[in-house]
Amino acid sequence: MHMDITKSTLWGALALVVLAIAIFGYRSYLLSSRDECGKRLASIATRLDRSLKPGDTLPVNLSELRKVIGDVPTSTVANLPYGVSAETLRWRQGSRRPYLWDTKLHPKVNGIHILATDGKVYQMKSLQDLSP
Repeated sequence: MHMDITKSTLWGALALVVLAIAIFGYRSYLLSSRDECGKRLASIATRLDRSLKPGDTLPVNLSELRKVIGDVPTSTVANLPYGVSAETLRWRQGSRRPYLWDTKLHPKVNGIHILATDGKVYQMKSLQDLSP
C-alpha cells in the first residue's frame, strides 16, 4: 500500500512542531522566572544575616526593611512587592514563620515563594502551607 504525503499534511506536522516548541519555551520561561523569584528572596535572607543577629526583631514593613538591607527586589510575578508579615517576628529564633512572600501565585506554574524566619526560602502552594 502506497501513501502520498501531501503538502497540507507536511504543513500541519510542521505547525504542530512549532507549536510544541513554543509551548515548551514558554513553560521554560515561566519556570525560570519562578526560580529567579526564589533567588531574590534568598538574597534578602543573606543580607538579613549580615545585618541582624539571631533573635533580632525583623522589620514589619518594606520601608523599615529597606533601612536594614538597602534595596528590596520585587517578586517576578508582575513585579509586585513581596508581602511582609506585620507581626513582631524574630530572625532565626523560634519556630519558622512566614516573613516575606509572593502576593500572587506564579502564573501557569503555580506556587509562591516564602522567606521564613529560619532564613530559608520555601516554595509552597499557599502561605498557609508553611505552618509553624
